[in-house]
Amino acid sequence: VDSPNGGKGTRVSEGTNRTHRLTSFGFTLSYELDLWGKIRAAEAAALSTALANLHDREAVAATMVADLVTAYVQMLAAQDRERVALANLDTMRTMDAAVRERRRLGESSDLEVAQQRNLLAQAEATLPPIRLARERAINRLAILVGRPPSQLAVEGRGLAELRLPQVA
Repeated sequence: VDSPNGGKGTRVSEGTNRTHRLTSFGFTLSYELDLWGKIRAAEAAALSTALANLHDREAVAATMVADLVTAYVQMLAAQDRERVALANLDTMRTMDAAVRERRRLGESSDLEVAQQRNLLAQAEATLPPIRLARERAINRLAILVGRPPSQLAVEGRGLAELRLPQVA
């Protein structure tokens, strides 16, 4: 007998004095026997996937730390190279002035002046690539920490000041 109201309530059958009551519950129970280990294998696979994901996350974190350290050391190395190049440039300018003074006094030739000017120009040409390397390292640091390079204040005096952490 079909029950009105979707199986809830009662209905009197026509021509009889019987009452039928149908009740349904919104609950389903099922089970599966694991005769061949399918469920156990699925659990093991899920655990392996979770562990692999954890390992991947740790590998990404280690890679990011390594990239940060590499970019920082590259920036410090570029600062050191720039400092040395500027000192060399100052020395070359002093030498250029000395050679020109010697030429003015007649103790040097035009060839020596030209050679010294060439050396000075070569020393000046080393600065832009060094500064570019430093800026690239700073930009890489900014990307890795998620800030614009203009808002990143990176401190460091050079590789000589860099200290390795104490490991206990």
